Amino acid sequence: MIWGDEGFLDLANKAFDDLKALDGSMYERIISGRRLRFYFNKKPSEQAIQCGTFSINDGFCKLGTQGIIARVVYAYLLAHAFGDRVLPKVERKMLYDEAKSQARAWLESKGFPNEIIEIFK
Repeated sequence: MIWGDEGFLDLANKAFDDLKALDGSMYERIISGRRLRFYFNKKPSEQAIQCGTFSINDGFCKLGTQGIIARVVYAYLLAHAFGDRVLPKVERKMLYDEAKSQARAWLESKGFPNEIIEIFK
């Protein structure tokens, strides 16, 4: 589920179409797994991982569909790693770092520009 203004919805829907064409397997895991929700928020990215709710901010939108794809893939990796568990800070940090590493590897394997890959360092 995605919500936001019409311009954001158009861009996000195009990003999901591009993701499906780029990596059908990742697309299927994202849409058929745990239900994730994405919304537009101009502020820095927010997330309620256990609830599966993630914002996509201006920074990702300015990078176009590739920026949105990067955020969605990272959000999926976080949600998959955390599940619905509430974890101690040390374990959360480890899972964030692992998801960033996985996101970087995926982005690199798909030929994303360094500008986007660098976000997840």
